[in-house]
Amino acid sequence: MPSLLFQTVHRPDRSPSQRFRHEQYLDYFRETGFDLKFSYLLSPEQDKIYYSAGKWPQKASIVLAAASKRMRETRRQVAPDIVYVQREGFMLG
Repeated sequence: MPSLLFQTVHRPDRSPSQRFRHEQYLDYFRETGFDLKFSYLLSPEQDKIYYSAGKWPQKASIVLAAASKRMRETRRQVAPDIVYVQREGFMLG
C-alpha cells in the first residue's frame, strides 16, 4: 500500500485552500488503497495565538517549533512514497 503524506499548515476543515486542493479527495485516496498520513504545523491552541493580535513572543516560539518540526520530518528514517505540500507547507512561505 503506497503511503501519502500531506504537509499542511492547518488541521482539516480549517482552511478553505486545503479543502479545495486536497481534503475533498481524501476518501478517494483511501478507497484506492493509499495509507494517508498528515503533518499539521498548528495545533488548535497555537492557531488561536498565531492569528490573534500581539503576542509576538508566543508567535515567535510557534514559528520556531514549526520550523523544527519540518526539519525533523526531512530526516525521518522511513520516508513516505509521496509527499504533498499544501502551498508553502510553512507559514512564512
